[in-house]
Amino acid sequence: MGGSRTFIISDIHGRPEFLERPLEHGGFRRGTDRLIFAGDVVDGGPRLEECLGLIEKWADEVLVGNHDQAIMLDYWIPGQHPESRRYRSRLREQTMLMNPDGKLRVVTLVEGVIVSHGGLCQKYEQVLSDRCAGDPAILIELLNRQFREAFTEQEHTGAPSSAYIMSKCGAPHRYRPNSMGCGHRPLGSLSQVVGHSPPNDLWGPDFHMIDPNYDQGFRYAVIEDGKVRVETANGG
Repeated sequence: MGGSRTFIISDIHGRPEFLERPLEHGGFRRGTDRLIFAGDVVDGGPRLEECLGLIEKWADEVLVGNHDQAIMLDYWIPGQHPESRRYRSRLREQTMLMNPDGKLRVVTLVEGVIVSHGGLCQKYEQVLSDRCAGDPAILIELLNRQFREAFTEQEHTGAPSSAYIMSKCGAPHRYRPNSMGCGHRPLGSLSQVVGHSPPNDLWGPDFHMIDPNYDQGFRYAVIEDGKVRVETANGG
């Protein structure tokens, strides 16, 4: 086995096996490979404490998911588990401290591949071209800054932010193609790895969906030498 790989896992929702099984299945090498947790540790299964501990142990970077944000900002969304609210402070602290810059992140870049919980829609093509000179690293920095500003605003006011970065279509942790009021396809100029939605091949070979889809087993991505490989295995 060669150099470093980056594992992308998301949507474990209180089920630690959906973090442990992919790492074992892929032969994750601690200290050599990297793990990015792409959001949504809360709500669902009963073993949230164990999940948070595993993320603290294994993850190199943690992105915000839509369920995570709802707990951190103390508002209700469908599927929210009351028990998750007990972990509000810890979730906020972990989601910041697990990142190299110690700040909340909603999107990241790995070897030219964009990683987020929900994905970027095609409306960001113009932002990438006009405001970021075609450089995805600048786009990632811009989006994370906009997200943190909107998050802080909503935290202080208690009212939903009107910023596009928090909208159903514009939020990298909420976007679902052609649903929830967004008619835009995914950004097509860059490869993406996302969770948040059951896998759907409709969106093309460069929109890699890794929601575990619990009835059928686990699902995760590995990025190596700029290429994305999606791995699946049954629940047995």
